[in-house]
Amino acid sequence: MRVPVALSPYHPDFGPAWQSRYRCDWGQVVGRRVRLLRERDGLRLSDLADKLYRADGKPYSASFVSRVERGFASPPLWAYIHMASIFDLSPGRLLGPEDLEGSVTEPEMTLIRVVRRLGLEPDEAIARLVRPG
Repeated sequence: MRVPVALSPYHPDFGPAWQSRYRCDWGQVVGRRVRLLRERDGLRLSDLADKLYRADGKPYSASFVSRVERGFASPPLWAYIHMASIFDLSPGRLLGPEDLEGSVTEPEMTLIRVVRRLGLEPDEAIARLVRPG
């Protein structure tokens, strides 16, 4: 069986025809975020897949996670929410608009994680930081 292939690698439909049915802009944006977060945390595809469970209780495969990262698969919403928790993010940070990506630096995110782990409200954390002595 012949698989139709677009001629130019710069054409959006380059590759086998099945790709255009599964790939979407939104999936590519979120998938790129998943890959950056996975690499930031030093996880392999299989490490993330082992932490991420399907509805039947079995883990997703590394190849499925790879397809998600490349924008060729779209797991159910709860799987994205679980991914966000694995990366210690709110689902909105993972799934939200692209302009959110550069808004918080890594040191700022470290402070946020510490405040959350201590169970402090933001105003209480600020008051403790600026309190003399």
